[in-house]
Amino acid sequence: DDIMVEVSGVTPPQAISTFDDAELCESLRKSISKSGYIK
Repeated sequence: DDIMVEVSGVTPPQAISTFDDAELCESLRKSISKSGYIK
């Protein structure tokens, strides 16, 4: 969970901590959840 990521640009996107933060479509969230991933 300590992976350094650098983002550059005029308006870089906000960081996300979980898949829920990414506001993915419901079918993709369900698939991720079934796979056992949490972040």
